[in-house]
Amino acid sequence: MGPWTFTLAASDSVEGAVLGQFAAEYLRARRVALFYVPDEYGMGLRAAAMRKLRENGVRVVDNVPVVGGPTWRSS
Repeated sequence: MGPWTFTLAASDSVEGAVLGQFAAEYLRARRVALFYVPDEYGMGLRAAAMRKLRENGVRVVDNVPVVGGPTWRSS
């Protein structure tokens, strides 16, 4: 860490809004189901995506927390 270090990833609220807008405008989705990891980041992503989807007239039919499952590891 130092003066030349900075984050490349946007915040969860920015990323969620981009995902919602992408689904609405590029994919022209009318209905979506959201699957998210129920941690602080995942819930922030979900909230922002839902807000942007609704602003664009996309109906969120379900939002499902994903818990457990395989552990991802790099080799």
